[in-house]
Amino acid sequence: MKNPTLQKNDHKKENVLIWLIYLLTFVWWLYWGVLEYNDSEGYASMSPSRTWGYPVFIKITTLFGLIHSHFPTLLLALILQFFVVSRFVDFLKQHFNLAKFSVAAMTVIFLLPNFTLFIANNDISECIAYPLFIAALHFLLKSAFEKNEKAAISYFLITALLISVRTQFMFLHLISLLLIVYLLWHSRSKLKSIIRLAGTFAIAILFIAFADRTYHLIMHQRFQPTQFTGQQLIVPALYNIQSGDTSLCKDQMERGLVDTTLTEWKRNPIYNCKFNSVEYSENMVFRYNHLYIIIESRLAYNYLANALSKKGLKPGTFDFSSAIDKITTPLAVKLIKAHRASYARLYFNLVKSALGDWTIMVAFFMLFFLAIIAFFIYGNKATIFLLIACLLMLFNVLLVCTLEQPLIRYMFYTYYLLFAVAFLGIGKLIESGNLAEFKK
Repeated sequence: MKNPTLQKNDHKKENVLIWLIYLLTFVWWLYWGVLEYNDSEGYASMSPSRTWGYPVFIKITTLFGLIHSHFPTLLLALILQFFVVSRFVDFLKQHFNLAKFSVAAMTVIFLLPNFTLFIANNDISECIAYPLFIAALHFLLKSAFEKNEKAAISYFLITALLISVRTQFMFLHLISLLLIVYLLWHSRSKLKSIIRLAGTFAIAILFIAFADRTYHLIMHQRFQPTQFTGQQLIVPALYNIQSGDTSLCKDQMERGLVDTTLTEWKRNPIYNCKFNSVEYSENMVFRYNHLYIIIESRLAYNYLANALSKKGLKPGTFDFSSAIDKITTPLAVKLIKAHRASYARLYFNLVKSALGDWTIMVAFFMLFFLAIIAFFIYGNKATIFLLIACLLMLFNVLLVCTLEQPLIRYMFYTYYLLFAVAFLGIGKLIESGNLAEFKK
């Protein structure tokens, strides 16, 4: 049995090391200060194309405009991140009996996005979405590990806030449904459980929709959801556009957008690179990433802004965003249906790129397949953690690639989680001393 005095000293050393990690992160955050993105102004001005989560957080943390800086906004987001990461690592320490080396390593992994991506410094929704994601993950795992319905309810509610900050996390609804099925399977009172779980899940979904509409009613006098999906979905549709697609359009504005796009593809060298290069998958993803903002902001948006201005609609208003969405969404669906094979190929290559190209993608799906088998055979905490990490990674990739470029700012949440799971397994192997077996 270990000497209590030595054990107490080890605990103190662990705490000192953890505090040093947090202190270093805070100093790094202070050094870089507030970093603005192109999206920052949209959140600050409460643009109708943004959901309510981060704009309202800005208003509250700046005392509704009395503080002319977003420094307190990002500071509070960082403090929340420290609190959430600390609680989550303690949770992992408790359930996996982590040694001080692994505790420090897991803390570093979950704080690492602040150093590599400046998450806590960027004045965009990621600064608050990241701690909310970690908090949601904490309660998701707690619910799955302990068959705890109260933790599941907390997970549903935090997820509702997270989606209100970043609609990217809509894929968590699929995880919620799987969690409900899992808890019902282990529940002794299935009727009461399904009422509690399904009821709370439904309330969380209604909250997301109602809060979004109420926000736009207060700010933009329209009780409608955020209008932005069409502007994203139109990009892959226009990327795969073909001559003769104007025949698909009955609406004059749709035909105008298609004609403008085809003209630019042929006339402008920036766009014309799409037709002048070999269609290797790597080239396709590179060109798509290069052209994404050009198609979305310069081509589609500029044409529609000019056309809508003639109807008296001004940029920055809710009616303007709504009009763009009503034009682009059905047009995108038509073009995608007309060129299913081209769209499927582009989508597959984007997913492959997001997962790390062929080798890593194949390795990921092998790991995912083994995680499913191991879950049904063992059903222990390690297999649950691995399976959840794989599901989150896959669902995130599939959703992001549907609407956006697979940029690191959208993918890092699940990248770092999968890295943490891998390190947890390696760390436990090292701690157990079984690593020596590999030297034989």
